[in-house]
Amino acid sequence: QGSGPSPVPLGPCFWLLMFPEGTQCKPSTMDRAQAYSRQKGLPVFRNTLVPRVKGLQTSLPLLRHAVDAVLDVTIGYAEQNSEGRPRPRVTQLLFGGGRRWRVHVHVRALPIAEVPMDADGIRDWAIDMFTKKDLLLDCFKTEGRFPGPCCGRPPVPLHPLRLKLFSFPRGGVL
Repeated sequence: QGSGPSPVPLGPCFWLLMFPEGTQCKPSTMDRAQAYSRQKGLPVFRNTLVPRVKGLQTSLPLLRHAVDAVLDVTIGYAEQNSEGRPRPRVTQLLFGGGRRWRVHVHVRALPIAEVPMDADGIRDWAIDMFTKKDLLLDCFKTEGRFPGPCCGRPPVPLHPLRLKLFSFPRGGVL
């Protein structure tokens, strides 16, 4: 295949949605992730799992020409269940039968030019992003909000969001 991967031809509207944690953040999963971090000399996160970076290492170099930024999205849930775990679960959020959930979203646009493109650089970059994400979630747990100014937007009802989330006139979500 020559000297490297070929760029991916994309249309004008393209999103690649990735969840580098790879699974649900349950207590047993968190314990395993923290043990792995200690064994590998990585930061031990309190609020997130260790990011899995192979998808990022594969996709970022291929998409660099087509995107301006990587959006780093951190979600904070205001409610907890009886075990102290954040609520709602994704299924409750999407199919909760009209229940309103208070969800806080912190978004940062990271210019693609500032993102490393080699495998080791992407791994280190992802660990750094999750270190910052872990600190954001610490703040959210103690303050009930993310740091910085609030956008002041009114609450968004979820049912119109559901419709948009599941209708893909062009393409789909990975």
